[in-house]
Amino acid sequence: MGKKSKKPGASPGEGYPAEPSDVDKPWAALQPWLVKNDGFAPDSKLQVRELEDLERSVVAVSPLKQGETLFKVPKSLWFTAGGLSAHEVGRAALRWMAGKAPSELGLSKEHAELCLLALLLVLERGAGRRSKWADYMAALPWEHATRLPLAKPLEELRRELRGAAPQHNIEEKKLQLAKAYDSLQACCKGEGFARACPDSDCFVRTFALAHSRAMGILSKDTEGRSWTMALVPFADMLNHSSDPEVCWDVVEEDGAVCMMARALKDLTEGQQLHIKYGCAAMAQAFFATYGFVEKSLAVKPAEARLPWNGLDETISVQLSSACSIRQFLSRLRVEVSTPEERSRCQGNDEECARMPLSLRCEKAAFERLVAMLREQQLSREQQHKQQQ
Repeated sequence: MGKKSKKPGASPGEGYPAEPSDVDKPWAALQPWLVKNDGFAPDSKLQVRELEDLERSVVAVSPLKQGETLFKVPKSLWFTAGGLSAHEVGRAALRWMAGKAPSELGLSKEHAELCLLALLLVLERGAGRRSKWADYMAALPWEHATRLPLAKPLEELRRELRGAAPQHNIEEKKLQLAKAYDSLQACCKGEGFARACPDSDCFVRTFALAHSRAMGILSKDTEGRSWTMALVPFADMLNHSSDPEVCWDVVEEDGAVCMMARALKDLTEGQQLHIKYGCAAMAQAFFATYGFVEKSLAVKPAEARLPWNGLDETISVQLSSACSIRQFLSRLRVEVSTPEERSRCQGNDEECARMPLSLRCEKAAFERLVAMLREQQLSREQQHKQQQ
């Protein structure tokens, strides 16, 4: 899935060579491979092209009518984590997924599944022409993945974002994925894992690539495991627009399940095709995944993340949310209160001390806040020294 938003007012062929010559390009074999494997994507209608920033895209090479079927990708070509069962290393990773490790690492089910997709990508890429997916692996924009926010080195990320809202979340995710890599490596013992994915940087880059291209599609593999995400060859070459030209759905035809895409409007020759990416609640999450911001998305309020009780736990405070600040102050008051002051609290929830309990308690609460801020600043300075 190309990770580029359509520019308002852009001409149909903008960003392409005047006379594209893609015969020898790595993605040239993708459409023939799709058709050979019972898919549908006629080159008389569509072609994969490369944008100036090394991303891929799909372009209409002839006029297309609204409602016209553009392409179909059979379920047999959906790239899901179930494909790991074909690899010895992959089977160990599937056991990792079924165990407690992902939850102990704090990984959501979606991100644990993306970890498996990342591992499958490097395994299939490493297999070269022996892989069923060789033509798809060649078509993927591996070089562009290094430009995704999650894949960038920390110093480059900090230099570009300069403390902006997504930075902390991306740094946390990079750290979490580095731990996931170590956990998977311990589970998938042997040289196969190290050859496929030699270090955590490689794993994080491939996770970023998988995350930016995965589509929310429910499926079951041959062993009955359920999956919620898939990379869909050819379909994931389409870029994003809030006003897309293409819609897609999962349908059944002649007893076979496939992903089918249709034109939402009449299309002219040379026009780039777009789909609308899945819903993201916040602009920060969208940026962290795709590397650009959809203007229609809500911007999450600024946050302060503070260490709690000197432990690894942190508390997040939305600085523009009265409710969040009230809950935070309540928690501070309860922590520094005396038994007598605590007896005045109403209930046991996070707002049980939403009002000051005493002058002494209020002063102690703000002293505790100052200490937390100092502790956070000291921690950041130490991390910076270690990285230098």
